Amino acid sequence: MQERYWRKLTDKRYRLIYISEYYNQCVWVQRLINVILAITSSGAVAAWAVWQEFPVVWAGVIAVSQVITAVKPLLPYEKRIATIYDMINQLTGICNEIEAKWYYVANGSLSEEDINDLSYKFEKKWSDVETKNLQGDSIPADGRLAHIANEKKEDYFKNDF
Repeated sequence: MQERYWRKLTDKRYRLIYISEYYNQCVWVQRLINVILAITSSGAVAAWAVWQEFPVVWAGVIAVSQVITAVKPLLPYEKRIATIYDMINQLTGICNEIEAKWYYVANGSLSEEDINDLSYKFEKKWSDVETKNLQGDSIPADGRLAHIANEKKEDYFKNDF
């Protein structure tokens, strides 16, 4: 039962790190979109004087800006940033609780039944946080983020346990 609890502990830390990495990616993409919109709109206005020399280029810049402006409300990044930020704070608390109980699990202070009850309690808390925050949405799987999260998880446990 100790091994099962340890796997749950490491899995939850991995998932928290993955969600944090996904959050960072969403923030980066949202900033990139906003920067592109700012550059294209101000660049198009500033370049009005050179419009005569490169009309195709500036028409393309304006077209790209208009497409991004039209599509931006359909992209999930802005909403996810707020939602995931709150979720990360809640899941961090749960991870810390799971890790705090590891001492009692590892030293044999808890019975198999107590360990099972703890595992179930933490799984339910985690699931409730995800359900409340994601509300039918999901966090997509990304191999690059999974690799980063796994490396950070390994470092975390190597340094802290």
